[in-house]
Amino acid sequence: MEANKILSAIGKEISGELRILGETHGGAATFEDFLTVTAAALSNIADAGSHEERTKQFTTTMSKYSGKERLVLVRLFADLTAAFDKAQNAAGPYDILGEVAAELGLCAECCGQFFTPQLFQLWWLVWALVAI
Repeated sequence: MEANKILSAIGKEISGELRILGETHGGAATFEDFLTVTAAALSNIADAGSHEERTKQFTTTMSKYSGKERLVLVRLFADLTAAFDKAQNAAGPYDILGEVAAELGLCAECCGQFFTPQLFQLWWLVWALVAI
């Protein structure tokens, strides 16, 4: 359970930084951009066939942000990958992206939470492939 406290703290740090960026770029847009650059970065490592397309997507998304803001997004990506490493030692799946979305107020009551533990397992698969 100690690992879950650490993961929760990382989630709160990520959501806090995204909230600050969201003041300029919009909360939902900033979260979506964070997911886009994260997915593009992971995809570029794991799927050479889509490298050019993902690099363009990554570059286009990051171009919306200032140099300082880009550094924040890169650090948040590092925080997220550290959370994946820490989650490996947790008692079970930990939905850090769902926690971030909830902290940002982006979960729709009518639709429920979008980042479920099942998706967490998919993230682990992607993470494991990237680590190879």
